Amino acid sequence: MSKKNVIIDFDSERIAVMVDGVLFKLCSSAVIRKASETPVVVSYGDEAEKRKNSLSDYEIYCTPFKCGRIIDEAAARIIFRSLLHELVGKNSLVNIFVIISGGLSFEDKRLIEKTVLSCGFGRVYLIPRPKIIARFLGFNRLYCALYMDADLSELVLANDGSLVSSHTIDVSTSALAELIRDRFLADSKLNLSVETSLDVARKSCSLFPYDSTKIIASGKDAITSSPKSVYFAAKDVYPLTENIYSKITSLIRAALLDSDTDFAIVAAQSGILFLGSGVRIAGFEEYVYHKLALSGVISTDDSVLLSTLDSIIENEPEWTDFNAE
Repeated sequence: MSKKNVIIDFDSERIAVMVDGVLFKLCSSAVIRKASETPVVVSYGDEAEKRKNSLSDYEIYCTPFKCGRIIDEAAARIIFRSLLHELVGKNSLVNIFVIISGGLSFEDKRLIEKTVLSCGFGRVYLIPRPKIIARFLGFNRLYCALYMDADLSELVLANDGSLVSSHTIDVSTSALAELIRDRFLADSKLNLSVETSLDVARKSCSLFPYDSTKIIASGKDAITSSPKSVYFAAKDVYPLTENIYSKITSLIRAALLDSDTDFAIVAAQSGILFLGSGVRIAGFEEYVYHKLALSGVISTDDSVLLSTLDSIIENEPEWTDFNAE
């Protein structure tokens, strides 16, 4: 019996799983039932969000991932085990490939490996995201890519599919959401939930400095705890947005200046590939061009790295053995 190939990619917003080329998307939040000897996940994602305020005495709501790391080992193990059992059944002949951040410490990597391995479904390979991005760039004759998700950003420089350098920083939509929560608490005495501030950061903020799009933020009054809403325009929080994204352009500039001159010229001329949820903010491409005079294209395919790795596994199995950590 041939082994199934399972690819897992996760951050604090979601878990994406691909099984033999078929993509399954799951939010990383979950409701776990603890009544039995073997705790199980009873709901994921949006359903878990709906249930989190009406849990029974035997249920907990958890989000065990942050910045590409596992911050709750027990909860992460339960989630991984439940979703693997759901997607591959009792088949023990499974190769599990976990896409990880290039900036993780040795301890963080070993914790991910131990947690997934303890689920008992097969061998575990940790594949650094920058190496997969480098291969994808090679397939498309590009040299530079920026990946930005809810927790972190990774800049990758590559030549002919091989990684030249990578840089990981904790700059993300989560960081912007935190600034937004602090601003509304200070200026409007409005308490925003983590979910609401993230929603504002992802969907309502803009890198157009004079964007007058009207936005409503709803939460609770910081003094009375009663429901409260505040209306504002995207331009009102532009300084917060620019504060976060200026760090991205500074990273790109520094990385290119630090690289070989000829390589930097070719990379700049070919343009930058932008990946992940964090680059889809309004005005991002224009902002990068204004700051760096570099063009770029945003990929809207959230599964592109999983699909790239799946193709490599299928056609170049020795690559994963050589590049796994």
